[in-house]
Amino acid sequence: MLGAPGEKPVRLFVLLLLAASASAQTIAANDLQPPLPVAPAIQSRQLPEEPRPTHTFLDRQNLSFWAAATALQTADLITTRQILDRGGRESNPVAKPFVNHGTAAQAASTYLLGTGGTIAAAYLLHRSGHHRLERWLPLCVGAVEAWATASNGGVLSRGNLRRR
Repeated sequence: MLGAPGEKPVRLFVLLLLAASASAQTIAANDLQPPLPVAPAIQSRQLPEEPRPTHTFLDRQNLSFWAAATALQTADLITTRQILDRGGRESNPVAKPFVNHGTAAQAASTYLLGTGGTIAAAYLLHRSGHHRLERWLPLCVGAVEAWATASNGGVLSRGNLRRR
């Protein structure tokens, strides 16, 4: 009865069922893993060694990065002071209390908080073994200061500030 009307769908169903069953058994056989080793009940814990610096903190590369970041901070300080002297205003809410009290307060906030704080953060990253982050920090600070200086240069070049 090769040509019976309901025989082909039944054969196809049985064939698919057998194929699925065979592939499931193959996967299950491949998933077998050896038993995990039994750990001893009491293990001695060793404290990790203190991270060793791979370089000194004040090496040539760090000094050049910080010199560049400080130069860009100085450029930002000078251009911000020029804008303020021409009737502009500080838009950074963190720096606003400092720059409105003269150049000395602005310089103190720029160098003590800005440079000193980021160098301290880089030193902590250095001591904890995060040397890549330590190298990236002055680069990011320099990028932000370069953007701020360029923005200040754009304001100064438009020249629409009023004189006091």
